[in-house]
Amino acid sequence: MDPAPGARSLKPWVALVLLGFGGFSSFTALHDGYWSAFPPFATWSETQIFCDLVVALTLFLGWTAADLKRQGRPVGWVAVVALGIAACGSIAALAYLLLRREGPVTALERAESAGG
Repeated sequence: MDPAPGARSLKPWVALVLLGFGGFSSFTALHDGYWSAFPPFATWSETQIFCDLVVALTLFLGWTAADLKRQGRPVGWVAVVALGIAACGSIAALAYLLLRREGPVTALERAESAGG
C-alpha cells in the first residue's frame, strides 16, 4: 500500500535503526569474529532465538515478494534480498526498506526493468 498523500516516510527511522544496528553488528563482528555465533544451537534459548529470526525473516521475504510484484518490479530481486539476509541478517532487510521505492512504478520503468 502506498503512503497516503502528506504522510511521513518511515525511511529516516529505518536509516537510524540501520545505522545503530549496523554499527553494533560491526563492533560485535570485529570483537568476537563474524562466525562467533555459530553453531547457534548450544542452548535452548539460542535455538529459540535462531528459529524466531528464521520465521521473521521468512515472513519479510514473503512481504518483499508481494511488494515487488505490486510495484511491477521483477520478483527475482527477492533472491538478492534472500542472499543479503543469509550474509548480513536483518541488516539486508533494513537496507531493502531504506532503498525501496515508495509509490507506483511508471509503465516506462516497468518496460525498462523487463528489458524492453
